[in-house]
Amino acid sequence: MEKDSPFSSTGRRCIVTLMCIFVTAFVYAQQQKISVSIKELPLKEAISQIAEKALMNVAYSKEFVDTSRKVSLEVKDTDVSKALTLLLKGTNIGFRFLDDSILFYNKEYQNKTEPVDSQGEKKELYVKGKVTDENAEPIIGATVSVKGSTTGTITDINGQYSIKVPYGSTLRYSYVGYREESVIAKATTVNVVMKENAVSLEDVVVVGYGVQKKVNVTGAVSMVKAEAIENRPITNVTTGLQGLLPGVSIVSSSGQPGAVPSINIRGTGTINSSTAPLILIDGVAGGDINLLNPSDIESVSVLKDAASSAIYGARAANGVILVTTKKGEKKESV
Repeated sequence: MEKDSPFSSTGRRCIVTLMCIFVTAFVYAQQQKISVSIKELPLKEAISQIAEKALMNVAYSKEFVDTSRKVSLEVKDTDVSKALTLLLKGTNIGFRFLDDSILFYNKEYQNKTEPVDSQGEKKELYVKGKVTDENAEPIIGATVSVKGSTTGTITDINGQYSIKVPYGSTLRYSYVGYREESVIAKATTVNVVMKENAVSLEDVVVVGYGVQKKVNVTGAVSMVKAEAIENRPITNVTTGLQGLLPGVSIVSSSGQPGAVPSINIRGTGTINSSTAPLILIDGVAGGDINLLNPSDIESVSVLKDAASSAIYGARAANGVILVTTKKGEKKESV
């Protein structure tokens, strides 16, 4: 005769009986009738009263559930579930039953849970997209990186990119002359439109062949605006430029009143010839900068590298100083 196993007919009947008792008790706890009268009480006290009448426990996180808000409820012979639903109506707080306990949670945070893999780690996304400027032109070589890590890539000739990143991480898009953009990685396709950095691009510099935007200048150029010269107590323009132009040495040859300092760019290149730079005033060479009224000057640019020789030839061997004077402007009548 075979021995009774744990899963014999008698054992199965016991298990089924216990499960029925548990389910019955669980359903009874939710459907039992309670009567409460709550007027302008903190939520913490209100749910405690309901749980006490239903002979149940309460669990919640203070970080996500605001239990200080005032609530009111008037019910008689009502299910616990219905009473809690009426109590929390119009709030972002939800509840559910677990054994003999009532669990309260914040609905907003409940819906923002991030996807994780079987090990409980954040899932990774393959994010791809296109980086363009405001004119829908692709930006080639833009940097796409993950904030706080060394992961990154650059856009191709069509402005497209692809990168594997953790879900919810911050993607940073950067390129010279454009404002940095940031996007939270929650989708597999992210297209970004980058805007020009108007502050740096609008600065203009006077060079030998006209006026250029500062970002487009590739040579060694220094510039001083009128405000820097006007605020100095000076007798001539050369003295007013002292200390304002990197790589430009301005030294007084004597201490006599009215003595004009000498200008030297990039150091002394010869001991036999003059080291004075070429000076152009409004595009005209050969003028004396010290004969100008400092208040009449709009800007002073200095071309310091060998690129200036490509424009002015041998005369620019010691550098070039370009002086732009103020001009009348057309303005709207008041």
